Amino acid sequence: PKSDVLLQDGDLLIANEGTTQLANAIELKGSLVRPGVYAFSEGARASDYLGSIDKDLLPNADLEIGLIVRRINARLDIEVLAFDLVAAAQSPGSALDPELQVFDQVIILPIPNIKGADLTLVAGDAGIAKSRDAEVEAGQEVSRADLIAPIVDKLRDQAGAGQSVALVSVQGAVKEPGEYPLIRAGGLSFLVQLAGGLEDGAYLKEVEVRRINALEDGASVEILNASLNSESTFALQSRDVVRINFLPDWNPDAAVEILGEVRFPGLYALRDGETIGSLLNRAGGFSSEAFPEATRFTSKATKDQQQASARRLIERFQREQASRRSVSQAGEGPAVATDADYTESLLASFQGRLVVDVPRILAGDASADVLLQDGDELIVPKLVESITVAGEVYEPGSFRFESGLASTDYLELAAGLTKRARKKDIYVIEPNGAVVPLENSKRQLF
Repeated sequence: PKSDVLLQDGDLLIANEGTTQLANAIELKGSLVRPGVYAFSEGARASDYLGSIDKDLLPNADLEIGLIVRRINARLDIEVLAFDLVAAAQSPGSALDPELQVFDQVIILPIPNIKGADLTLVAGDAGIAKSRDAEVEAGQEVSRADLIAPIVDKLRDQAGAGQSVALVSVQGAVKEPGEYPLIRAGGLSFLVQLAGGLEDGAYLKEVEVRRINALEDGASVEILNASLNSESTFALQSRDVVRINFLPDWNPDAAVEILGEVRFPGLYALRDGETIGSLLNRAGGFSSEAFPEATRFTSKATKDQQQASARRLIERFQREQASRRSVSQAGEGPAVATDADYTESLLASFQGRLVVDVPRILAGDASADVLLQDGDELIVPKLVESITVAGEVYEPGSFRFESGLASTDYLELAAGLTKRARKKDIYVIEPNGAVVPLENSKRQLF
């Protein structure tokens, strides 16, 4: 505007910087084709900005839930609302299409653990598909956690005297467990969608909710039970912790492998009460060349336990070495350190082999059978008609098994015992891996 003020020599003219704060605006964030700040008009609804699922949203957008972050007072405190994206787009102007207010943030979350570039885009023009791919890649820069974390931080900061923190937590059978905003007028279903939805095998009939009730002189904790069925209207409160369990005995990926001389080798899904005996039956029994007595059973749980015990021993040895170095006198030389490669090779040597007696199992002896777990492996080798003699003999080697020969005969085939041999300590490693003194194994093997 023009001014009638006449400037004189020595006057100082100051032009103040204009504000960058936008008035009469809303912001769209997340998995959108065109995120950014948009002009707000009175009575505008979500569908006015997100009218087309195909044109306005990226392929990796989570269509189950949209968020609206709204200012509620002059201190810029916020509350969080949720709405159904698909319902809002299909029913514009209805109660399912939320009315917006000035300064609202509309947030579209990406699907958890799915990258937009991995989704197939169908378009009639190759140029359109290529352009959309670039938009998807740009949208991947903001993850689901990146969008939710600032909201959680703001809700935590604005809580204070007389105002509880509007946060709840979810654990268990959801895709992204963690802490989330408490949705106004929202229940368990909104919380589950915020957490990325349910995992396969979630137990819907009974959900545990731990609630803290604030009292004048303290607080009390109670455990409530809710349901996730379509008719559930359970309302959450500040600091509720929701736990969604998996179905009892749910383990769809649990499998064991049987290899070697069985009719149908391969990977088998576990069922309740699966044992070595039942697995052999499912695999069709042994082939004509099988050596059942030499069946090798590797237990994943046993392997983990063996390696954990070995690690503890190695760590204790390393601590002792460090202690000796700290008290050693100058000139004594450095203590021997544990080589990392040696440590790894030592741990790798523990394979979790468990000795099993397959003939007893096949005979129906339940005490000899073993309950299988995920990751276990059963290997049935071919029949090997040989006896191996090793140790303090003059000519160690393997010799063809002949019925009627005794242990002394095989020792003679190996040119006899050396002078250093301890006759009383001779032992036999049986085909299934069991180690027994020679005297106890003579009748079975020879």
